[in-house]
Amino acid sequence: MPAYEAVAPWNNYTILPEPSDVVVKTEAILQQMPDDWSNHGLLKDAAQLSSNKVERTEGSLAGLIDGNAATYFHSTWSSTNSDNATHYLQVDLGYALQHLQLKYLRRNQENNAEPKIIRVFATNDPAEGWTETGVAHLPSGTGSETIDLGNSYRYVRFNVEATQYNRTKNGNLYFTWAELGIWNAAGITDDLRQEAETLLTTARTEQEAGALSNATIEALVSMNERLVRGDYLRIKDGGNNFRYTETQNGYAAIHYERDFTHTGWQALYVPFDISYDDLSTDFTVAALNDLHQFDDDNDGLFDRTSLEVRYLRSGDVVKANTPYVIRATATGMQTLVAAGAVLQPMEELNVDCSSILYRYIFSGTYTGVSGADMQAGSYYAMSSGALAQAESDAAALGAYRWYMAVESRTASTAALPRHIPIVESGADLTDIKAVETDTMGNAPIYDLNGRRVGTSRTLGSLGKGIYLVGGKKIIR
Repeated sequence: MPAYEAVAPWNNYTILPEPSDVVVKTEAILQQMPDDWSNHGLLKDAAQLSSNKVERTEGSLAGLIDGNAATYFHSTWSSTNSDNATHYLQVDLGYALQHLQLKYLRRNQENNAEPKIIRVFATNDPAEGWTETGVAHLPSGTGSETIDLGNSYRYVRFNVEATQYNRTKNGNLYFTWAELGIWNAAGITDDLRQEAETLLTTARTEQEAGALSNATIEALVSMNERLVRGDYLRIKDGGNNFRYTETQNGYAAIHYERDFTHTGWQALYVPFDISYDDLSTDFTVAALNDLHQFDDDNDGLFDRTSLEVRYLRSGDVVKANTPYVIRATATGMQTLVAAGAVLQPMEELNVDCSSILYRYIFSGTYTGVSGADMQAGSYYAMSSGALAQAESDAAALGAYRWYMAVESRTASTAALPRHIPIVESGADLTDIKAVETDTMGNAPIYDLNGRRVGTSRTLGSLGKGIYLVGGKKIIR
């Protein structure tokens, strides 16, 4: 029977969970992912696992949680996929969670069917339908990925949309895994973890003495809510890229985790404000300023194109839903920490700049862009420290980044280069023809429409743009 406490008036009471249940739940959601397969986190029994396509000739669901790399689960291949259904693995977590740490091990032979792209669905009642929460791109081999469901759910379903080699049999895009584990991945600080451990120690002591007090049960219930939500909000590259459409606040901080594979410029597009002073020790950040094209040899053809950026300085703020470039002082997984930040709705906004010939459109993405779409749109994205045009359908773009589209006004975009370097504001822009007003007298200045806009002595008062002075092209 549920414990309760009687208060005046006597017909009011607070229903509390079973003492053993609340302790087990706290232990389960506090458990951390090990380096080996000594535990599988929330997965304790094969009864928690199911699939719409279980191969009858080999493998089993139990093989996913037995700690044996030689056993495995295999989805259907030997019978015809008569309903043309996508194969999925369904999991009962036991408790409603929002942030999941997924760890998996591919089969140690015939490693051609490990899942690579999974579409994630979640629900608290399978009979009431499922909510799509995003798509995750999984690393190969033994991997780990975070999944943000956007809300707390007990049941999750992983629809496998691509495998290592996408091999099929009898109409089945089948998949295999040798091991699977799932843990709570909410942002738990060391202080919160210690507080929870201390509370569990108290609870175990009370259990050994006979029974948990109502006060301890209530404290554990409250603690579980905090452990599920986390003290800080974790955002990580590669996960299921859940797109928040409403403001998320009340967190001590937002942690954006990203793998910096090189120390050159990379695209940055995040849904929260963060002070540059909080980043400047480990990162350099610059705002997009303008895109320039140069006809160095005056033959009527552009010889160079560059994207001008403005370095952020102390006191500046990286603004939410705005494109920037960032470079790290070191490679590897690093975290951008925005203390006290509020997660803004993830709006995929566009900003643009224009010349007489072209319009350049910079678009942010929180869900990523497929390689096929990147190639079809001839989009540019940051690659190896510069803008590069997609050349194949393998050039997929990840979330929390931006890309550039080009629209022609009067000319073909075929004249644009495939690679566009990044230059600091004011650098490399006067290299084509340096302006020396002392030797040019008071020469007239014209814009590219042929209108006189001033003289060389008033050049400094003109806005940014391309001008003609004494027959020479000048960039301001």
